[in-house]
Amino acid sequence: MKVTFNSSSFRINTLPRSPLPEYGSPTSPRATNASPNPLYVEKNTSYVIRHKTYTIHPTLFQPTPMGTATLCAHYSNKYAINLTSLDLETKVEAADNAFNFFSYLQENEYYLDIEEGKTKGIVLSHGQFHAIPVLLCKKDGIKHLMVFDSTSGPRVKGYYKMANLFPDFQFYLNAGTRQADEGSCITDAVCILKEALQIKNLVHIIKNKRFIPLDLLRATIFSSSMPKNFHVFRMPEQLLLTAQIAKYLNDANLDTVIRGGQTLRHYRETYVMSVSFIKGIVNTANINSYLYIKACEHKDLLDLYWSKANQQTTFSPDQMLLVDAAPHFVPISPQFEDETPIRASLLPSLSR
Repeated sequence: MKVTFNSSSFRINTLPRSPLPEYGSPTSPRATNASPNPLYVEKNTSYVIRHKTYTIHPTLFQPTPMGTATLCAHYSNKYAINLTSLDLETKVEAADNAFNFFSYLQENEYYLDIEEGKTKGIVLSHGQFHAIPVLLCKKDGIKHLMVFDSTSGPRVKGYYKMANLFPDFQFYLNAGTRQADEGSCITDAVCILKEALQIKNLVHIIKNKRFIPLDLLRATIFSSSMPKNFHVFRMPEQLLLTAQIAKYLNDANLDTVIRGGQTLRHYRETYVMSVSFIKGIVNTANINSYLYIKACEHKDLLDLYWSKANQQTTFSPDQMLLVDAAPHFVPISPQFEDETPIRASLLPSLSR
């Protein structure tokens, strides 16, 4: 059964809403925190529909670096995985330059230390700007670094120099751009790594998804600039839930069973949302709703954590999450691990 949402039914939060940009001006979204909860912001966003950019309803709940760290710790506890975040806003300049992200990672051996048979995920972020999910693992003595950048499509060759930073790793980059809006990359990064860290034999799966894009193949005929440790891969079907751009799934097997006996096709047909887009006139279009629904669930979860934090005055060491050596912390309460989202009656629960 297809589940659709219109803009009026989706506007369910009771917090003061940030004003939208003027009609006809699809401006770049800016985060505005109408909530006293510092773990997320509510932001106006835009969405690319048939190569045109529109400001849309609903607005998006986006975790802050502190909120991202909390979500990573929550999922680590819930699924017994190693998921963390690294916010670089105070460490590197130019949030739109991914090379700075990876340069910092390469210079800090602590983050690259990985034991045989172990896997860990890191959400690289820069405040409320672009986030890049990175997974590291070591199998049969070989270290692998996998990048699941949601907007890697036009920047594949730009990742060559990132791969050169890690000569001891096999460096993998997902092909194509799956993100259509301008605000869900942080939620996407958390969700992608949460799923990827639970996939058995991930290295084997990714290796079988490797290919050389046509433009890179043409370039390598005349140049040897592509690093030997650099690989491009098509996203495994298990990690296609978050994709907002339909053509990103062109080579996918939609009948692959990915969760609870349900196929990828089922999830793609179920999580559809009707949004209002604004450009001179107000109209509607259907988009993939997975990340917007997940963002609402994350908001509810972060509200629970923040409410719990305000009720306590002291915490045990295992309740503390040190956020990037900052002088503040977020309590991680085990009893919240299996909380049902508050809005389960209004939104279809993703269950994971």
